[in-house]
Amino acid sequence: MPPPKTAEQSWEDMWGHIVSAYKKHLAGRLVYYEFPAHLPQADRSKFQVQNGGWRQHSNDPNQVFVGHMTFETTPERLRYTLHTATRGSVRPTSIMQFPKGCCLVTLGNEEEVNLVHQLEGRLLFDYNGFWLATNEEQQVFMNTCVTACRFPRLPRKWVTFEAPRPMAVPTNQIRSPPQSVRGGGRGSAGGSGTSSPAGTQSPPPAPRLTPAGDMPLLSRRVSDANTISPPC
Repeated sequence: MPPPKTAEQSWEDMWGHIVSAYKKHLAGRLVYYEFPAHLPQADRSKFQVQNGGWRQHSNDPNQVFVGHMTFETTPERLRYTLHTATRGSVRPTSIMQFPKGCCLVTLGNEEEVNLVHQLEGRLLFDYNGFWLATNEEQQVFMNTCVTACRFPRLPRKWVTFEAPRPMAVPTNQIRSPPQSVRGGGRGSAGGSGTSSPAGTQSPPPAPRLTPAGDMPLLSRRVSDANTISPPC
């Protein structure tokens, strides 16, 4: 008996032969680009896949977070998509791919970042290619079609481009402002001054003498009661 097929093999048997799921709805209205059979292999040292979790935090202004891709989107296909949709103006320098159809793309400069953000709401991934809306009318039609249609293993939204959230500084790296040391050493006025040398102790502060006229009433009564008047 042959071994049971995995979920990936079952999906390939059912949907792998379908070039486009949106062809019936978008053909003749939007431009469709099919992925070439053999794309140039990306440098895996720069186009890496991170399997353990994903993050959306970065302080690099040339990085863009890309979401709502297919699970089968490779760094080569994403590089081809951005390069083709911008007419060769964008060339990602690195791509960090995360699970669930999202990745973090590093671009060359601010101009490329602006060009990629202009693709918001205009790109839609299909099984073996992507659709591109070239004007506002096509963009509205594509968004309406995506909202109404549901296909297996395809995103339920157009491709999104967002600026990564800034990374928070760890609390153990936050330095508190230096606090002034209040010493009671000799020569200090009003309790302020330099601290005493190591190994020595500061003398206790001198008691503050309160004039009799400033003494509390209760203290003065106790003092008067304990005073022996001389005989007349």
